[in-house]
Amino acid sequence: MEKIGLNVPKSFIVHTIEDAMDAGDKIGFPVIVRPSFTLGGTGGGVAYNRQELREMCTGGLDLSMTTEIMLERSLLGWKEYELEVVRDRKDNVVWSWRDPARLYTSPAAPDGYRPPHRRFR
Repeated sequence: MEKIGLNVPKSFIVHTIEDAMDAGDKIGFPVIVRPSFTLGGTGGGVAYNRQELREMCTGGLDLSMTTEIMLERSLLGWKEYELEVVRDRKDNVVWSWRDPARLYTSPAAPDGYRPPHRRFR
């Protein structure tokens, strides 16, 4: 997305506590902590300060099978809107949007994307 000029939240992949602390300072708090390859997000969360970041990253690095954590800028308090656009080669366009979108996008797909025989089950 960055290659096409879209703004994305700042994020870093880290493998050590020292790198995590440096990344946290560059991102700014709060920071979302996402250990790689843990079940159900185990070991992750929101760090509001350096002490919480150190504690979460220590646990997250232990739980991650790859000793890897993604740290990203928190978007807490932001609103999410989802817009879906489909266009064919004849420039026919179908669009829909939901306000606000759910946390996971797959259940947020509008009814129009399901075949008619599936809509009322």
